[in-house]
Amino acid sequence: MSDYALKIENITKEYDDFPLDNISFNVPKGSIVGLIGENGARKSTTLNSILDIIERDSGDVFILDSENNIISNDIREKN
Repeated sequence: MSDYALKIENITKEYDDFPLDNISFNVPKGSIVGLIGENGARKSTTLNSILDIIERDSGDVFILDSENNIISNDIREKN
């Protein structure tokens, strides 16, 4: 069992005009987190890649100890 609600390891996404390059961070269980940055800082791209709205070029996402990088309905419904 991990102490993290969200674990992000080396997410990358390459676009013609900008890269999202090796983003890694952990969110401990019970935490509230916000992404803050100027326009164009890749906040939306990071969130969209975590949520599988866009396909990552590489990297891993672990949500509530899920090891398959897929956000299932069971994971979405966990408290």
